[in-house]
Amino acid sequence: MAETSSPGGPELSPAVSSRARRVAVRICLLYLLAAAAWILFSGMLADWLVAERWRSAVELYKGWLFVAITAVLLYGLIRTNFSRADRAERRVRQVSALYAALSQTNQAIVHLGSREALFTEVCRIVVEHGGFRLAWIGACGEPGVDVFPQCCFGEAAAYLRGSVISWRADHPYGQGPGGEALRSGQHQIDNDLPGRFGCLGLAERCQQAEHYGLLAAGAFVVREGGAPAWLLVVYAGERNYFDVERLRLLDEMADDIGFALDRIRIEERLRLSARVFESSSEGIFITDAARRIVTVNAAYTTITGYTANEVLGHEQELPRAGVQDDAFIAALETELAAQGAWQGEIWLRQRDGTLFPAWLSLNAVRGADGQPSHFVAVFSDLSERKAAEAHIRHLAQHDLLTGLPNRALLEDRVQQALATAARHGVVGVLCVNLDRFKPINDALGHTAGDLLLRAVAVRLGEVLRGADTLARLSADEFGVLLPRLGEAAEAGLVGAKLLTALAQPLVIDGQELRCTASIGIAVHPLDGCDVASLLRHADLAMQHAKRAGRGSCQFFSADMNAPFAARLWLENQLSQALERGELHLAYQPQVELRSGRIVGAEALLRWTHPQRGAIAPADFIPLAEETGLILPIGEWVLREACRQAATWRAAGLPPLMMAVNLSARQLRSANLLERIDAALQASGLPPEQLELELTETSLMDDAEAARELLGALRARGIGVAIDDFGTGYSSLAYLKRFPLARLKIDRSFVCGLPDDGNDVAITRAIVALAHSLGLELIAEGVESAAQREWLLALGCGGGQGYLFARPLSAEAFAHRLAAD
Repeated sequence: MAETSSPGGPELSPAVSSRARRVAVRICLLYLLAAAAWILFSGMLADWLVAERWRSAVELYKGWLFVAITAVLLYGLIRTNFSRADRAERRVRQVSALYAALSQTNQAIVHLGSREALFTEVCRIVVEHGGFRLAWIGACGEPGVDVFPQCCFGEAAAYLRGSVISWRADHPYGQGPGGEALRSGQHQIDNDLPGRFGCLGLAERCQQAEHYGLLAAGAFVVREGGAPAWLLVVYAGERNYFDVERLRLLDEMADDIGFALDRIRIEERLRLSARVFESSSEGIFITDAARRIVTVNAAYTTITGYTANEVLGHEQELPRAGVQDDAFIAALETELAAQGAWQGEIWLRQRDGTLFPAWLSLNAVRGADGQPSHFVAVFSDLSERKAAEAHIRHLAQHDLLTGLPNRALLEDRVQQALATAARHGVVGVLCVNLDRFKPINDALGHTAGDLLLRAVAVRLGEVLRGADTLARLSADEFGVLLPRLGEAAEAGLVGAKLLTALAQPLVIDGQELRCTASIGIAVHPLDGCDVASLLRHADLAMQHAKRAGRGSCQFFSADMNAPFAARLWLENQLSQALERGELHLAYQPQVELRSGRIVGAEALLRWTHPQRGAIAPADFIPLAEETGLILPIGEWVLREACRQAATWRAAGLPPLMMAVNLSARQLRSANLLERIDAALQASGLPPEQLELELTETSLMDDAEAARELLGALRARGIGVAIDDFGTGYSSLAYLKRFPLARLKIDRSFVCGLPDDGNDVAITRAIVALAHSLGLELIAEGVESAAQREWLLALGCGGGQGYLFARPLSAEAFAHRLAAD
């Protein structure tokens, strides 16, 4: 900060006193000179110009004239001297006021700790002590951003309403001292402010400046952190106010304000650092170069239990024995010395001796000599995080219901067992599936089912060794790992013990239940050398045990895998068959038995594999139903059958009924009606020429939904036939409820006609039932003329079978229909 004089202002210097003496001597000399000139020349002039008789009178007037002239001269000299003295005195007072303002500013800097308070006080001091009419301070901001007054003081404050200073040199508000100061970074003045406004064409601003008495203005840049940050603008009440000395004092004031701002910024950072230090949820301690603790925060006390007084001046020791060895500590010290920082997971000790995991960050603070003077340590307690991670791992690896390991953890342990199997013998894997668990769960409810599963888990665990693992794999399936077996037969003994344990009754909700299981066993290395193979083979063996009568235990054998491998291949190939164009339709004629005329066609799905050739429908259609592939395949069959029927119709062939089979899965699909409508619309086939064949079982899965669906089909004019009638429910109740058009007598009853008495009786009953309900009939599997004649005599109107034609391609069926 600048050094200043006393508040009373500066005393007169010797130079000023000497100048006053010189002025007094000059006045005296001028007076003597004028008097001597008058004495010497006035008499001579009077003798030359005035007659002798008038000389006495002239001498009198000459004396008075001398007195008058010298009085006027003396008055002028004294008045001029006093004007100069007055101006000098006024300037001294103004400079003294500036010194006082500078001194007051320095006092404010010492006592004020915020920018807002400092700026407000500086503006007040500049006006009240510096003698200015108005002062304001505004932030410079980024180049291009206009500056507005942020705080001001003075009776002329109303002048600032709407004031702005622009960075642009071509803008009128950027051509004054404020704009020039922004662009130059140095102070700028205007000693005739109204005149400047007049030159710029700002008549209103010129009038305002005259009205408020703002005749001169100066703008001074205040730097913060070495960069222009603020603008101090002051207004004087007289023109030509700013001179070199006043500018120097105002520059000093701006520098002092900048110094104060730097101090405030540093103090704010220190206060912020202190608040962060104390409010941090992480423990912080700072040590000197000798590792003695010099300060700690509140979180340090909370986490460790030590108070500040207990640790200040003491070394913070890191636990070693059994936790972190000397090599770990040495590596930490080496990295801290080389890099100046270290962070990682570490164990620390609380006041009661408890060890806790922590994440520690160490940073060295270097002094002027480049050597570490202090170390800052920040640590957080990882205990809760570790516990949460352990809990999450437990949830991820264990079954919530039984608390047993789940499949993922079982697989991990099998992998570990296989890694050590070369040293510790045979490894066994058992798959235990509860028999008839679903009926028990459905009958007693899910709560009782859960209790049963927990009881089974306890019962199985009681049989196993401590080294064994019991896991829950799915709803009613458990897995068992038997490591370190001496021979494969031991796995069979364990399986037998498990069956014996489960054979004992369990009491669930007061009811005694008996629960059996089917167990499959696979052993390493006979049945597989990896986790997936062992689990898969144990599951296959379990499925064989279930098919063998349940309540049994079977070892895996290689021939068990063949059917599943074949099924997997078939499923993979079927999933691509539709896309690769390997599926096609064959059409088997449906004829009127009396005339032999073709009245319909049943669309039959066929699959020709490029390598395997024709694959029987009985092999792939049930698989498509099970896997859900029947939905896209069934939709394609419906569209293709409708398209083909419409093509025959457009070719002028006799009209016929196109029969398409719908599976139970299609029947349950939500958008079946939309798909049927789309197929009819795309092909142009009339709905009356489409008949959908459904099985009795598919209808009875959800009888109410089926009734609504059949009603919607009937409303569209689409016929519905019951396929393979007599092999399912064959109930008069559903026949009466459903809007059906036709029954198809299953080939299993037709094949024994007319010789098998049972088939005759069943067929006769079906025909009578259809007649009584007003339904049409068609018999499947008609292969002989005798069967045809017998059915015709019985009253069956339609037939389908090899007697009339085998399934035909679309072209062959068209030729047959055209020749019919």
